[in-house]
Amino acid sequence: MKMQEMNQSDAAGWIAAAMPTISKLFPAGLGALIMVAIDPPESRRELFWRLVAAGACSIFMGDTAMDILHSWWSVIDPAKHTHQAAVSFIVGACGWFVLGALGVLLKKLKADPVGTVVEVKKDLTP
Repeated sequence: MKMQEMNQSDAAGWIAAAMPTISKLFPAGLGALIMVAIDPPESRRELFWRLVAAGACSIFMGDTAMDILHSWWSVIDPAKHTHQAAVSFIVGACGWFVLGALGVLLKKLKADPVGTVVEVKKDLTP
């Protein structure tokens, strides 16, 4: 009986330690799901990598985006979990979109490298 109680307390400790990461991944996943509805991936491999990008952007850039927004707009409160979730949601959706745009660019480069470079150069010059 005592061993079972120890295992439960250890599991609770791991869950409590993982909650900050889980709370950042949930909004990123929700942002990615909305982006799936807007821009569906062509394969399961692409879906996997885009979800990884959304999660990574949310985890690694969510706090930075929160700090930047808080310095510009004092209404954003870093202590509120709803504000943190909203920022993580937006950053995760942006990560999904950026990886999709890079994928489209790489496919175009693979199909017609010279034409794609000329088209991008034409689009970037004023």
